[in-house]
Amino acid sequence: MILGLTLTLLTDLWIHYAELIMSAVQGHSAIAATSTPVGAVTLLFAVSAVNLLARSILPTLALTAAELLVVYAMIVTSTCLSSSGQLHFLVPTIAAAFHYATAANDWAGIFHKFIPHWMAQSDPVALDGFYKGKTAVPWSLWLPQMLSWCGFILALSFATLCIVSLLRRQWVERERLAFPTIALPLALMEEGVPIFKQPVFWGGMALPLGLAIMNTVSLNQPNVPLISLRADIDLATFVQNSPPWNAMGRTPLSFYPFVIGLAYFIPVEVTFSAWFFFLLTRVENIMGAWLNIDAGMSGTPRATFPFLPQQGAGAFLALALVPLYLSRDYLKEVFAKALGERPDIDDSDEPLSYRAALIGLTVSFVAMVGFCIAGGMQPILAAALIFLALCYMTAATRIRAETGNAWLFGPDTDVSTLLTRTLGTGFLTPSDLTVLAYMRPACANFDMRCLPMPHQLEAMKMADTVGASRRRLFGAICIGTVFG
Repeated sequence: MILGLTLTLLTDLWIHYAELIMSAVQGHSAIAATSTPVGAVTLLFAVSAVNLLARSILPTLALTAAELLVVYAMIVTSTCLSSSGQLHFLVPTIAAAFHYATAANDWAGIFHKFIPHWMAQSDPVALDGFYKGKTAVPWSLWLPQMLSWCGFILALSFATLCIVSLLRRQWVERERLAFPTIALPLALMEEGVPIFKQPVFWGGMALPLGLAIMNTVSLNQPNVPLISLRADIDLATFVQNSPPWNAMGRTPLSFYPFVIGLAYFIPVEVTFSAWFFFLLTRVENIMGAWLNIDAGMSGTPRATFPFLPQQGAGAFLALALVPLYLSRDYLKEVFAKALGERPDIDDSDEPLSYRAALIGLTVSFVAMVGFCIAGGMQPILAAALIFLALCYMTAATRIRAETGNAWLFGPDTDVSTLLTRTLGTGFLTPSDLTVLAYMRPACANFDMRCLPMPHQLEAMKMADTVGASRRRLFGAICIGTVFG
């Protein structure tokens, strides 16, 4: 537990330095934003190597596979909250509205009156120090915002952990989802770490690592060649003057070694579907241009044929709700056990008992809705916001469990956009829109790279392999999340 907390702190500092300081000069470094997070996996690699040495010298000090899982789960489920898609988006939002207010934009007159003090920073001293730096942090001025938003994020993380507790048996044991991204962490947790003895592993690691190191050096020494591994080639540029082909949209070609590696652990029908349906969207764009039915029918590119953002929103809602409907018999068992009607069902090996998970989810949901209402949002809209946010997160978690996709993004029509475009200004008040703007980086935007729920579910899946107690793992994740 102490080791997990220590490494969590170390990873948090690494994330902030790499993504906030170094990225200003050398580009963004995704320490926690990929499906196999660089920070957590690197530290697990180091701990496994040290543990292997300790096993041969001081066996009593060596960690078991279950203990290694606790360390890894604490790091990966908590530090993702500190990165892009979570705090790195939320904190600037908290500070921006009052700092960038001018007489010209009249933000003060338009919506400042709808912003509660505890939701955004308005103190000139605190804002001046935040944007200019090189000064001591006035913690007392930031305390109301820190406490309120940390409380919301903890409620959200606990809600997703409760959902994981309720769905784990269905997704892991009955449907047997693939979970391709746990292969490497599990290999590093094996007793004796057999993977360290495989030349193929070291050769496979050396190639992308060598390229990454060379590219890092190239950023500082231009005479060193750069071999880009990013999506720099866009096929659309080759037909940009050839209608209707130039309507295909961005179609990048890239070479990401870790994505190629993950693909080997994914069922072929899943990888084929990802490839095929992406190309189908390009075909839809081209057909729309060919038939002249994409000419800005509503005046906005987000609402024209083939309505890809809206298709994505529908797909995410379907991925959340349809599996729940298909699992209705299982969910009936869960509710029956929670209500005491099925004492024969054993939930002692779940992260939480079904009753505790349902109570925890309900309390967390009410707390988050109450947060929005206290900020000035209508109750029905607040409930819809949190419900849709949890649906999107559940869909994203299932996608990750089945595909291991490298970067977890939702549709362009995210929860915030879905609500505003569906309800419109006839229903939404200025206060609703103001609060919604603050809620977007916290739970309602399309960037789900640092969503803790997929990591929570993967940790529970790995517990099966290493023989760890899910109850103890649940507690460790909670402690790590609060600390991280």
